[in-house]
Amino acid sequence: MGGASGSGAGGLTGRAAGAGKRILVVDDDELTRFYLEGLLADLGYDVDCARSGEEALAALARFEAGQGQGYGVILLDRVMTGMSGMEVLARLAFLPGARHVPVIMVTGSNAPEEVREAIEAGVFYYLPKPVEAGLLASVVGAALRQAGQRARLTAGTEDDTGFRLATAAKFAYSSLAEAEKLAGFCANFFPDPERSIGGIAALMVNAVEHGICGIGFALKGELIRNGTLAEEIERRCAARAGGRPVEVTVVRRAADVALSVTDPGPGFDWREFMEFERVKPMMTHGRGIIEAKISGFDKLVFNEAGNQAIASVTTRSSIEW
Repeated sequence: MGGASGSGAGGLTGRAAGAGKRILVVDDDELTRFYLEGLLADLGYDVDCARSGEEALAALARFEAGQGQGYGVILLDRVMTGMSGMEVLARLAFLPGARHVPVIMVTGSNAPEEVREAIEAGVFYYLPKPVEAGLLASVVGAALRQAGQRARLTAGTEDDTGFRLATAAKFAYSSLAEAEKLAGFCANFFPDPERSIGGIAALMVNAVEHGICGIGFALKGELIRNGTLAEEIERRCAARAGGRPVEVTVVRRAADVALSVTDPGPGFDWREFMEFERVKPMMTHGRGIIEAKISGFDKLVFNEAGNQAIASVTTRSSIEW
């Protein structure tokens, strides 16, 4: 185990790091902090450790005030003396600089109801103790990729009256870069762009990976492990240049905003990814659809084949006068 950035035993420790490469470990157990800190340091990350939820929030508040480091990922123990991990998670929603930082919850419990509660609250991944080094590396890498994607997506969201005046729009795209840019654009049609943007991106990126490139779940996992996913997607997109694109329609109706994403592929077995109980929370990929269903939209359905997704968010109040 390589040298970590601090002792992990007393207070917040660490050394300066580049944006997105600093990780905050929050755990009240000294041995766990030391172990995680060492693993992450060996992977090339700079690490800060906090002994409690209160200490972690204080560090994040200093960043909000422009006095501390921002974090690319937070590893958070669920059960701690004092403030629990779930309480810390709830507080993050009120810190603009930490609201969208991926949180990996580390816990000794793997009870289905606790996993569901954490994912519904916005946890990126549920990591069981004792933490396995290879899985930690994969999960942290996936979390940083998601954070980078979200930063690119939100760069395309702007408050513009034109989106509110439009009643419908149609688009076509054929690449991953176009999918990410279009997702940020389409989010503006929805009543809460920040809520829906991740789900929109998941559907649009899925249409490129599966519909255009023919990359299934198993192959995607292999490409992620090899670090060649983006390269393979680009290669396959280039090989079918001029082929049928993904078609997107956004419609603003009286009671909702609806998004339709139709890809040119044969489809996939979407049922495996639509029910929480059937989705393995320990996977490093493949959770985009269930997360979109849970948090991004009010309704998400697929056609029988699985090459068209229709998602909607209700805009009309359910109160009848």
